[in-house]
Amino acid sequence: MSLGGMAIAIGAMVDAAIVLVENAHKRLEESGPMDFIQRREVILDAACSVGRPLFFSLLVITISFLPVFALTGQEGRLFHPLAYTKTFAMAFAALLSITLVPVLLPFCLSGKLRPESSNPLNRFLSKIYHRPLEFVLKHRLRVLGLALLLLASTLLPLLRMGTEFMPPLNEGDILYMPTAAPGLATPEASRLLNLQNKKIREIPEVLSVMGKAGAAETATDPAPLSMFETIVRLKPREEWRDGLSWDSLVAEMDSATQTPGMANVFWMPIQTRTQMLTTGFRSNLGIKLHATNPQTLDLIGAEMERALATFPGTRGVFAERFTGGRYLDIEFDREKLSRQGLSIEDAATALESAVAGETVTEWIDGRTRIPITVRYSRDFRQDPEELARVLIPLPGGGNVSFAQIAQIKSREGPTSLRSENGQLLSYITVDSTEGDVTGYVAAADRFLKEKVQFPPGTWFEWGGTYASIQRARQTFALAIPATLALIMVLLLLNTRSISRTA
Repeated sequence: MSLGGMAIAIGAMVDAAIVLVENAHKRLEESGPMDFIQRREVILDAACSVGRPLFFSLLVITISFLPVFALTGQEGRLFHPLAYTKTFAMAFAALLSITLVPVLLPFCLSGKLRPESSNPLNRFLSKIYHRPLEFVLKHRLRVLGLALLLLASTLLPLLRMGTEFMPPLNEGDILYMPTAAPGLATPEASRLLNLQNKKIREIPEVLSVMGKAGAAETATDPAPLSMFETIVRLKPREEWRDGLSWDSLVAEMDSATQTPGMANVFWMPIQTRTQMLTTGFRSNLGIKLHATNPQTLDLIGAEMERALATFPGTRGVFAERFTGGRYLDIEFDREKLSRQGLSIEDAATALESAVAGETVTEWIDGRTRIPITVRYSRDFRQDPEELARVLIPLPGGGNVSFAQIAQIKSREGPTSLRSENGQLLSYITVDSTEGDVTGYVAAADRFLKEKVQFPPGTWFEWGGTYASIQRARQTFALAIPATLALIMVLLLLNTRSISRTA
């Protein structure tokens, strides 16, 4: 996963060959002059003396990666390539250490060999190492006690250390995603977007700001008009103000863009897209709220949003709103329809032409054909009284208004619905300033259960990276003991002694 990890892996792979060469060189140095046959026998004896422990040590390193293969979901897709690469590399290194390396040793260690003492660097390093080694062997109990004391001193920081699924990768840009309640008008959305972009642009570290409100010009973007997405490009780090960190910059942006009724979310652009695809949340943390009806989802979600907004460590929180959509209910009077000689299909078609529109012709420009659709303007389409005046042609001639054959009523309803396992579901997006995800979730979970009263049939669970952490922990709870047991079996096969293995 990093250049440092690759360097360590390469060092572990060649370590067996280095030990074999060093051991054979030492044996040849101690044996004195000899012919090729004798030299080969000495090298073979040296390889046999350390080959078995080296082979099993490389197998232990290889098997230690087995828990990574048990990971599933996002964490599995992330770490499986590394585990496969390291496992195959170590497995072949173990195989070559007992096959190819012993064959090459007689040819590589031919001729006159210089003793280690003739090398100035070896003499210098041996002299430096000899005195500390003599000291620790003379004071074995003190050194062992000091090592145990140092180990014990790490327990308290270890217990207080938080956990996170994966540290954020600084992509150089910031994705700012504020969200408003449903029903935001287009002019107001444009005004708010320009106002927020202007405030962000005033920050010295910002290079450029590009934002949109609602869905992009693609069929795969389901974003409503109330969802903004703004890409904030930052200047190089050396041009920032002294002492300004990424968290401080985000906090400054959050303070500058505070808007009543809108929740701010700041994260990395690519990582946000990945989170949205894998978890459905627009940040690294979120809550799944389950209830039996949309009204309860809206009510409890709003209470949880207000409660979490006051909780320490919360930068922004937004609960989805399902109610707030405007619908037109049409109730046809069948008796009046039959009296006019009309069917429900005839009346519905006329209303559909007024609201959805009807293609009347095409504009042809070369090979391009553009359909021309005619329908009522927005003000007329959204007004039940205006729709009631729609004229429907009669079979025998003449027209009749829609109000004479049906009733049009306006009502509120859910704009969209989510479900999971047969139960309604809503998402609450949480943007936390804390790096310790598990610690924040544990404290926030207790806080919500104290502040919010959940009716029967309503419950919530945490999602996002916290769910990935919990899933990985459950997997490791089984995979790690099994791997340790397998390592013990390998050590037992190598030492052939239970006491030495223990």
